[in-house]
This record gives sequence, structure tokens and C-alpha cells, in this order.
Amino acid sequence: MPLTIDESDWKLLRQLHKVALDRFSKQILDELEQIRTDSSRNNHERFLAAYNLINRRNKDMAMTFDDLRRSRAFDNIGALCSLGILTKAEFATFTDQTQEKMKSFLGAWHA
Repeated sequence: MPLTIDESDWKLLRQLHKVALDRFSKQILDELEQIRTDSSRNNHERFLAAYNLINRRNKDMAMTFDDLRRSRAFDNIGALCSLGILTKAEFATFTDQTQEKMKSFLGAWHA
């Protein structure tokens, strides 16, 4: 039987989803800026590093933000936490029931 998320937590996740997508996009742009300004690499090395970063982060973004469905809510919360996009304060706004269900999945992040 799949885990189901409470209605209030589902609504909260949908709100946080928008904030988290913007936060993650900024994080990626900041990483690209570090690559762009890395004077220890030549232009081609910076290009390759940027290309690899975008490919890797695009996969993270797709896994985390595409296909937001209630049946995948716990997966989404876990991905947001694992990528460091959801703060602990934001996580604490979920119900105790959802936080308890996520503890085993999140492990060290939650501690």
C-alpha cells in the first residue's frame, strides 16, 4: 500500500515546490558563475565544466521538480531535502506524521 500524504502537507509541498525551484535555479546559476570566473581553467575547460554541470543538474531538476503528483509527494520531499533545497525550518512546517514518515528516508539530513 503506497504512502499517502495529508492534504495540508500536499498543499504545503505545492507551495514550497515553487520556492524550491527558484532556489535551486539560483544555486545552479551561482555554480555556473563560479565556473565562469575560475581563472585556473582555460575557456574550453570552463565550457566543459559548465556543460557537465548543466547536464548533471538538469537530471537533478527533472527528478525533483517534474511530475509533481500526490502519489510521489514523499519522493519529492526527500529529493528537496537531499539536494539541500528545502530548509530544516521549512521541513518542520510539515505535520508530525509526515516528518516521522520521512525520518528513515532522510537519515543524517534530518539529524
